Amino acid sequence: MLGGGGVLTQAQRRERALKLLREQERGEEVAALGIVREVLEHLLEHSAASPQELARCALLASQGSYPARALMRDAALVARVSAQRDLGLEAMQARLAHALAGEREREAVMEALRAFKQRESLAIYAREVEGVHGVRETTRAIAHLATVTLRAALEHSASAHPGALEKICALGMGKLGGLELNYSSDVDLIFLRCDPAPGEDIAHEVLEEIVRDAVSMMDERTEHGYVFRVDLRLRPEGARGALLPSLSAMREYYLGWGRTWERSAMSKAAPVAGNLELGESLLAQLEPFLYRKYLDFQVIDDLRQMKALVNQNAALSSVAGRHPDQLHEAPSPSAGLTGLKGLGKRTFKPGRALRALPHPSG
Repeated sequence: MLGGGGVLTQAQRRERALKLLREQERGEEVAALGIVREVLEHLLEHSAASPQELARCALLASQGSYPARALMRDAALVARVSAQRDLGLEAMQARLAHALAGEREREAVMEALRAFKQRESLAIYAREVEGVHGVRETTRAIAHLATVTLRAALEHSASAHPGALEKICALGMGKLGGLELNYSSDVDLIFLRCDPAPGEDIAHEVLEEIVRDAVSMMDERTEHGYVFRVDLRLRPEGARGALLPSLSAMREYYLGWGRTWERSAMSKAAPVAGNLELGESLLAQLEPFLYRKYLDFQVIDDLRQMKALVNQNAALSSVAGRHPDQLHEAPSPSAGLTGLKGLGKRTFKPGRALRALPHPSG
């Protein structure tokens, strides 16, 4: 019974849930129309946007609160959204260098990074909404945006210590390393340093402070927001581990103690900032760990547990009304392929989940 205190059947619970969902969707449609109207009124008053530009902005504002808020904060973004731009890594990095030209103060650089992220994100958003770019191009462009802003933050943090940047590398993990970043993704990073040389001229503590400052420049929330949220917990021993382990320490850890989930995580790693050659050297030295010749029963059990976690999180996402891409805890389904297809094969390096997963057409 529905009203007499009785227990609802599964079918009744399902029907009630669907009814609530439909009511929520209708409410969201009404709210979206109100947001679009508010944005257009703001742009008509504060910009000289053409009818075509206003139509594009209305389309963007209808897609979510992020583009709507961005357009409300800065009406000048209309022209930038309308401008055709190259969303490749080098072109994006050149635009950021131009935006940061002459900026020396930390606060000014942080503000410039946030403004740049907002402009570029809106341009990426526009390309996707209008059907110019698909999923692959969109996630790649967002990953490029995270990469260039991280490089700029790290360079600024190291600017007072000549030569320091050559001793540090940031590995992009997860969706960043795989060029699969979405709008809500955290940026998963592991930092490492080169092995200390005799007579080291830069103290380890200085290098660690550079890393901390760069991370803060990225994810500290200011009146202008943040650039990207940064997660450093994928490093060896997680939050308890060293913030900036050496190359030899990283090699010793993974070859001696690395677990199956860490193999899966490292299979998508890519050097993104600092001394890229240092990161490439680590990944080359970890190939025996990443691409094993044989499987044992423990690895098979680990892969089975990872798959179960993926299924569990996918089920929870459907109940909560979230897309699986919004789940950060579950390992990538394609990551487990490294443990199977990657047996002794250095040529199989997924690093790109969209390429590793089977195509729907077969």
